[in-house]
Amino acid sequence: MTPILEELGPETRERLSALMRSRTYDAGEEIVSYQSVEHDLFFIQQGTVRVTIYAENGKMVDFRTMSEGAMFGEIGVIDGGPRSASVFATETCQVGRISRDQFWELLVDEPDFNAALLRHLSGLVRNLTTRVLEYSTLHGPRRLVLEIIRLAEDTGVDDGRVELDVFPTHHDLAARISSHREAVSRQLSELMKGGLLEKEGRRMVVKDLNALRAICTPTD
Repeated sequence: MTPILEELGPETRERLSALMRSRTYDAGEEIVSYQSVEHDLFFIQQGTVRVTIYAENGKMVDFRTMSEGAMFGEIGVIDGGPRSASVFATETCQVGRISRDQFWELLVDEPDFNAALLRHLSGLVRNLTTRVLEYSTLHGPRRLVLEIIRLAEDTGVDDGRVELDVFPTHHDLAARISSHREAVSRQLSELMKGGLLEKEGRRMVVKDLNALRAICTPTD
């Protein structure tokens, strides 16, 4: 998904930048708390964050990881309701924020901000719809492959070799696809043995993105 800041004109981006109050968060520090009632809108200026919820039984449900240029907190700032998820810094990161009043002023005054927000929300709906379908109809190994494909496509590469510099841990991947760490470890090992993936330190290399996609393509 294209970060919303890249879609704004220079004047709107400058106005937004002037409104932002910035803060640095350490790795693991909570930025937004699930069910909290403050309504600022956040923009990642540097680093990465993770959006997640912990269920009553302690199981983590991981929604997405976001990096520089991305926005979060948009649901609460629009409807005024409690936060729908928690957001944690996955590394030292800098995050800017604007108030709900400032957000609505931008929405009314700046058509490009309005349009970019609508495209962003449409992308969220499409992404969530796809994930619900996957959870309802696909078994774990195929959900894992689709998640790796999403990570690869987020780099902007369409096909061929894709290098994922910071690959999620097995625990994080399991949380994203509603599986468990042992199953993810086993499935990743099988993909590497099959020559589709290659591990280089923390980096994971997709050897051929189209070949990985072919696993999830229905055959007659």
